[in-house]
Amino acid sequence: MAVTGPAGQGREQAISTFQQRRIELGVLAPVYRELVDAAGHELAERIMLRTVSGLAGNAGSAWGKLYPDRDLAGIRAFWKKLAEGGALDVELHDIENGLEVTVRRCDYAAMYIESGLEELGILLSCSRDEPFAAGYSGTIRFSRRKGLLEGEECCIMTYEKKQ
Repeated sequence: MAVTGPAGQGREQAISTFQQRRIELGVLAPVYRELVDAAGHELAERIMLRTVSGLAGNAGSAWGKLYPDRDLAGIRAFWKKLAEGGALDVELHDIENGLEVTVRRCDYAAMYIESGLEELGILLSCSRDEPFAAGYSGTIRFSRRKGLLEGEECCIMTYEKKQ
């Protein structure tokens, strides 16, 4: 994403994924609260998940255009992008038939926790992982064993090549 500089200057400055999520939180948290008040928690959650899943699938498909082999090298590069600016302490480990991702510190999670919006963090950030992987490649399966926003000490996720 690029942000144009002050009017008339035409400068473009890229923002990090973390900065983008912070902006989204400022906009979507009030929308989510209104949805809960108007339609109830269950429907609000379904609407948010459907919306975010669609965006994530499209983002995965676009990312796949940068990595035409749509292999695990593109997933590695994606996690390095998410960690830009120190937003994550992430470990990437090759495993049999896949890649394991361990996140020990996450500024994304910390932002939601500090805002008292852990549930919204799961909806707006964590729920993107699986549809992103599906949009990126139909041959890679995503799974999550642990999640920081679910009270675990770290996130552990696996990307496996389908047989």
